[in-house]
Amino acid sequence: MLTALAILACLAPVAGIAELARQETSQSPSVFVMFSTGLGQAGLDRLNDSDPDPNSIYTRVLLRHLADPGRNLVELATDVQAEVGALAAEVGYQQTSAYYAEGSAGAFVLTPTASEAPKGKRLAFVVGMGDYPNLRQQSRPLSAHEDAAAMTAKLQSMGFSVVSATDLGRAEFNEKLEAFLQGLAPGDVAAFYFSGLGLQIDGNNYLLPADISTANLEDGGAKLARQAIQLSSLVDAMTKRQAGLTLIILDAARDNPFAAPAR
Repeated sequence: MLTALAILACLAPVAGIAELARQETSQSPSVFVMFSTGLGQAGLDRLNDSDPDPNSIYTRVLLRHLADPGRNLVELATDVQAEVGALAAEVGYQQTSAYYAEGSAGAFVLTPTASEAPKGKRLAFVVGMGDYPNLRQQSRPLSAHEDAAAMTAKLQSMGFSVVSATDLGRAEFNEKLEAFLQGLAPGDVAAFYFSGLGLQIDGNNYLLPADISTANLEDGGAKLARQAIQLSSLVDAMTKRQAGLTLIILDAARDNPFAAPAR
């Protein structure tokens, strides 16, 4: 099981996300965000020490269902939630994945049936953050590199052109994200997948780049906001490209490790 800074997520529907992707247009953006666990839960990288699967519990289940034909995103997320919960329960653990849908995203079918044609050009940016040299070893996710590699292969098999990277510093992430965004056009299907560390503070969700430092984390404020990747900014940047679908999948944390303990 990962530490508090490892794989976490939120309950669906997600409070506050509705304001993430507002655009100054008359049409609401089509955004679907998938989270690996519920708020306050730590996700499982492994079922036990002898688990042969190299992927996290959430990502391994998602990989099995992502290309299910004819299933829309809400149905996909619901199937994944049930299977993740059942797997975790086998080892006496509770893990409840979650999702948020805006616009018509929930009805989008990633893998149409044989009688239907896929919609739009498909592009994806896949990131695995497994090496955090400035953080304690026990804080680092065990499966991020394997998760990113497996997700890259799966998305490519589904017709996505994929930009894949691991262990990016903040500046490197910005460069690759900008290059990815430049390739998007209105009507495209845009996907972003992240496996690594993250956290939530005061309702803001952050993904941690590989060069994050303990000092940035302990600050819990201005330094963190400058160094980490804020989910709301990521969603805004993607939706501004007017993609037909913006799909964001986060196998990453949403707790606040600096919150005062409850009395």
